[in-house]
Amino acid sequence: GLQVTGEFTTTVTGSSLLSNAGSGIAVSHGQPVSMVNNTLSANGNFAANLAVAGQSVTLNGNSGTSNHYHAIRFVGTYNNITLSPQGSIAYLLDGTLPANKTMTLQAGTLVKLSLGNLTVLGTLDSRGSADAPVIITSWKDDAYGGDTNGDSDASSPAAGDWYSILVQDGSLSLDHTIMQYGGAWEAGGCYYRPDGMITQRRYYAGCSGDADYSAHINISNSTLRYSARSGLHLAGGAGVSGNIVLQNSVVSDNAGDGLQVTGEF
Repeated sequence: GLQVTGEFTTTVTGSSLLSNAGSGIAVSHGQPVSMVNNTLSANGNFAANLAVAGQSVTLNGNSGTSNHYHAIRFVGTYNNITLSPQGSIAYLLDGTLPANKTMTLQAGTLVKLSLGNLTVLGTLDSRGSADAPVIITSWKDDAYGGDTNGDSDASSPAAGDWYSILVQDGSLSLDHTIMQYGGAWEAGGCYYRPDGMITQRRYYAGCSGDADYSAHINISNSTLRYSARSGLHLAGGAGVSGNIVLQNSVVSDNAGDGLQVTGEF
């Protein structure tokens, strides 16, 4: 459809990007991106594929159907960003939210992950509602948003389909949010192995690089389930602190503990 590399500010408004062999829009640069009121349908890859490098990104009023991967894919480093529903199109997220930056997930937003990880040094604020919760789930989960990964019914979601929300000296707030199928834990070699679907411990098995971080976590009216490890795991020694508030929520059906907290939290 539209492919932009190099240092080009990208503004796409009121356009139809249809039936392309690749993605409707593919961007790989560090300049501002704005996509407003576009139709992204029947493309052979993603609805949009955005490799970001800390620039501003504005998404509003986009919609579409029948893309092979029916998602807007983000990978890289985020700026302040608000993600809202874009018709039936999901978000596929991976990457890092830097310190002093905020990612806001508005009510009804659908986020999927595929052996990915969101590292939060800033603030991740998920603001669902009783009628329109935010969903954070597996790329293979057709129950929310349909067949986003384009394989019909060849795959099913399972615990450990993605790694974790790693809160690294940052803050996480979940309200009316359903989070499920995280906590991936791989055997052999050098792998990042979270002890929880939400955690502040960067733990590697088979190599160096372990670290614990301070974190501030507030969870209300939400559900954490189907993790291959704990639903929520906080641990740390000297110099690692923070707080955890969990209220009016359900933490269930996780392979490890529901809530595991050690250290100065």
